[in-house]
Order: sequence, then C-alpha cells, then structure tokens
Amino acid sequence: MGSSEPSIEDIDDETFGRATEILEANGDDLTKENIREQAEYLLEIEDVDEGELRLGVVQDESEQALADQDIIAPRQLQEVSNLFESGYMVRNDQFVRTLTIHGYPERVPLGWLEDLYTTNDQVRVTQHIEPRDTGSVLRKLKKQLTQLRARLHKKDQKNQTNTHEVKADRDMVKDLIWDIILGETKLFDFAIYIEIIADTEQELDDATERVVDSLGAANAKAVTLDKRQVESQDALASLGDDRIKATQLMQETAIGTMFPFIEPAIADPEGVFYGFDGTNTPVLLNRYQLSSYSKAIAGKMGSGKTFAEKHEMYHRLMMDPDIEMLVLDPLGDFVDFANDLGGQVIRLAARTRLTP
Repeated sequence: MGSSEPSIEDIDDETFGRATEILEANGDDLTKENIREQAEYLLEIEDVDEGELRLGVVQDESEQALADQDIIAPRQLQEVSNLFESGYMVRNDQFVRTLTIHGYPERVPLGWLEDLYTTNDQVRVTQHIEPRDTGSVLRKLKKQLTQLRARLHKKDQKNQTNTHEVKADRDMVKDLIWDIILGETKLFDFAIYIEIIADTEQELDDATERVVDSLGAANAKAVTLDKRQVESQDALASLGDDRIKATQLMQETAIGTMFPFIEPAIADPEGVFYGFDGTNTPVLLNRYQLSSYSKAIAGKMGSGKTFAEKHEMYHRLMMDPDIEMLVLDPLGDFVDFANDLGGQVIRLAARTRLTP
C-alpha cells in the first residue's frame, strides 16, 4: 500500500522554490501536498500560451501572487556582453539595450531631442534631475575661476598667444558665478538613460544605430552602458533609483531644452477613439496592449468623458465577455448602461462607507 503523501522528488529546484515562496506569502502551511499542488499549478501556467491567459478577474491568491510578481519584475533577465558584442539584455524574450549621453553639445535649440521622443522605434527615456547645493557649487566655481586666471597669468608671462580658449572658459565661469549669486539660474545634476527595445538582436542593433545617429546630428555622443545593463534597470522609470550616476552639471535653461514638448500621433488600428490631441490629430488607442491599464480622462463638462468610458467598456466586453467589471458611480451616470448590458445595480445609502 503506497504512501498517503504524494512524492515531490520530481519537482525541479526552481519550481519548488517558487511554490514555497507563494505558499509562505499566502500564509499556507508548507506541507508536501500544498507544495505539490502549487508546483503543478505553476507548471500549468508555464505551459499555457500568453494569449490564452484571460485578462480580468484573478482566480485565486496564487494567481494574484504571480500577477503581482510579473508587474514588479520581469520573469526573465539575462545580460549579454563580450568582446565582440555591445552590451544588451534579453528581458522577457525581447532584446533590450540602455544608452546614456556621454558628451553634450555646448549649445542646443529648444526641443533638440524631438526625434528621440517621436521615433517609431520602441524607446523609453528616463531623466534624473537633482538640484545642487548653491554654496558648494559657488565654492567650486570660484576655485575653478582662480585656476583659470592662474593659467592665463602664466601664459602672459611666457608671451603665449593661445589664450582664446582659456579666456572663454574664464568668462563663462565668471558669468555663471554672477548668475547664481543674483538668483538668475540654478544648477542641477542631470542624467538621461535611453532604453531601446526590439524583438530581435538585429532590430535592436538597427534601432540603436538610428538613436545614436539622431543624437549625433545634434553633436551629442550616446554610449552603451557596457557591463551595466542589468544595473541600469534600477535607474529607469518607474523605479528610478539611479546607481549609474552618469550625471552632468547643468543649468536649468539647458535642462529645459531636453523636455518632450511634443508626442507622436497615436493611431492604433485596434483602438478606441479617445478624441483629438493638441495638433487636432485623432487619438485611437488600445490601452490593453500597453504595459499597464490605468488611465485618467479629463475634460470640460459635456466634452464626452462619460461617453468615451462607456464606449471603451463596451469595447472591452465585446473582446472578453467573461470579464467582470465594477463601476463606482456616485453620480448615477452608468445606471442605464449597466441595466442595458444586464448588469447588477447596487444602491447604497448616503452615509455608507466602502473599503476598497
């Protein structure tokens, strides 16, 4: 007669570890039976194609734990770098490379990074802007000004004529000191990280070349964060913990030129019509194809906010009839909509409080 407890010896170490972590997170006992059932569930999830996983209501706490894990961190992350390749990563079966700007141009027009923000390639840009202490900056600038004056004095004593560059640096530092003293400018530590995403290694290299060429046209030098690709993930939005520290001291006017003042047109063939952007271009967007599903609709009274949301909800129900929707509707604008679709309307007293 066999043992009443099933054997778990055939479960691989990685699946065993994930199963026990989920059980501990849910407060369940680490019995062989619980571990075996959880491991079987994890293996079933791995065998299912992503397209078969239904968006909507999470079935149980284990699935909730897996969903939370996928949101917080990628399920696969591997850095690739050797003597013959420029560093990149394989993240969730996609090829990813992070760049930064190593050399900035001395003078740039407003919106000089426009091509970077409107490219057709998958590019994510993260900026880190940290204010510098005015007192310490002034001390360093005054020390630099003293050094430049000393260099000029030596050149004059030696009757050297190649003083144009040093004089220009001296005048620039002197003007900057006075601008800070008069409160006409502020200084910041600025860093920018550019993440490029592609489906194949060749597409990644091609997109990287386009980004580098685009920045090079503005006299900016973009470089790959070799051997620091995984580390760069912390510096990118939304975590934003910059341990790379590829910073440059900049005035606020220079930083202002790097902000994205325009956005590419949004026209998704599978999307829902949301309205028009600032250039009167129609916006067709399927937000369920994006990395997260949150949004806010803002507009004047009577501009169609409620209609747009009903349109999208109906569109989603057509795509996934089994989805469960919950609408908190203090104004009663969705009552007829819910009734028409066979939904349940629950009316609460005025002083009723809800705990989300």
